[in-house]
Amino acid sequence: MARDVFVPLRYTTNMFTASPCVNIPMALVSIRVALAPWHAAFAVGIARGALDILTIAATKRAAMNPSQRLATDTVFQHALALL
Repeated sequence: MARDVFVPLRYTTNMFTASPCVNIPMALVSIRVALAPWHAAFAVGIARGALDILTIAATKRAAMNPSQRLATDTVFQHALALL
């Protein structure tokens, strides 16, 4: 890691507005488009985890009140809301 180092402006670039220095198809894709699948996969993973928790909660019994389903337990609902 470099700290307190001067970098001349000609050696810097803005990765969102820069033009490609090579003429290949992948270089012509913007950084936002190139990263979109990775961001989407992350969001889908979070949603899948939330659905798994709610699916389990629909059938599992609460530990402190076995007569009640976990999904209807107010302590579980509060903890889920904090996630």
